[in-house]
Amino acid sequence: MADRNPSTPPQTPIPRAVRVLDGGRAYVLPLSPDRPLVFGRADRADVVIPQHRVSRLHGMLWWEDGQWLFRDLGSANGSFVYAVGDFERHEAAGDDLPVEGLREGEGRPMGAAEGVLLGTRDARLELLPEVPPEAGDGADPLLPKPQGLIGDMPTEMFGWLRGG
Repeated sequence: MADRNPSTPPQTPIPRAVRVLDGGRAYVLPLSPDRPLVFGRADRADVVIPQHRVSRLHGMLWWEDGQWLFRDLGSANGSFVYAVGDFERHEAAGDDLPVEGLREGEGRPMGAAEGVLLGTRDARLELLPEVPPEAGDGADPLLPKPQGLIGDMPTEMFGWLRGG
């Protein structure tokens, strides 16, 4: 991964959803300004990503002052912002992906079409300008119900959740 200079706040549309890519799995969560999300390997994370390079509580995405922000929560392997369109192109060519490393504790404004590597290319988040039609179809029954680090997330927000 090649470092790039920290960017100014993105001039892209405000994200409405986040795609979570976890190894071979991918699923979409609609974003709600009143619901911050903590991503990590621990059961108490709101979104559990069971990858060994993802820290127990790796990072947090939240709404503040009219924008989405991402913060690394002191992860062991770091969080790196990238342009979503660059990922496939650089992956196919075997090139280093241009990334912006995040410092622990700093909130970084995020725009649609940006992503965050959570310590590895196999665990990443991609911010989307819209909630895609395929979201909420219950396609991933293995995904654990998000739970309680920040509060119970109402399952009616996420049509893809089954049971509870």
